[in-house]
Amino acid sequence: MNQEKAAGTATIAYAALLLITGVLFYLLFPVGKIGSNYSLLVAAPAWVPVNLLAMIATTLGILGTMGMYAKQVGASRRLTSVGCALIVAALVMKTSATSWEFVIWPAILRSDPSDKLLTESLIYQTPGILSFYGIFTLLFALGYALFGIGSLKSKVFPKWAALALTIGAPAYAILLSIPPYGLAGMAVYCAGVFGYGLTLRGKRGEA
Repeated sequence: MNQEKAAGTATIAYAALLLITGVLFYLLFPVGKIGSNYSLLVAAPAWVPVNLLAMIATTLGILGTMGMYAKQVGASRRLTSVGCALIVAALVMKTSATSWEFVIWPAILRSDPSDKLLTESLIYQTPGILSFYGIFTLLFALGYALFGIGSLKSKVFPKWAALALTIGAPAYAILLSIPPYGLAGMAVYCAGVFGYGLTLRGKRGEA
């Protein structure tokens, strides 16, 4: 298996696993009922496995992004290079955030089930955490938008996939905390990523 096909496999796996974790999140956790009490999420038996799956998915996404970059950079250097750099930075941040959510949060809950960091979501009200997620959202949305525009100009990847990526990624990042809309944005984004993966695998499909 050559490097491009391997990157395509990683990209497809990323899209599939990310969508699966998104659906599992809404099926297995009390979304819409927790209010500001995040301990209800962390206490759920599926919390660690689902987040571990999400971290594996994001790691595959980083590998797949490098393959997407290598495929497109020759046809659209500036947009592709800047977009790829922002995407990788965002995905690394996402991996870091997911790792502390399934390692540190359960540790906080075990040490003190009434800790207001989780029971009153104070952990998400600290300037550092707010800044972290704000930067992640900006990098993720802007990175994929630039990369998608580069794809539309270079025509290396299918137009439908580029449009889904360009529109879906910002929608997913910005609407992530709003259950029905965030999941819809994720689905569009994952469809676009899947299309990129198919092209890397040599199964380009035009629409």
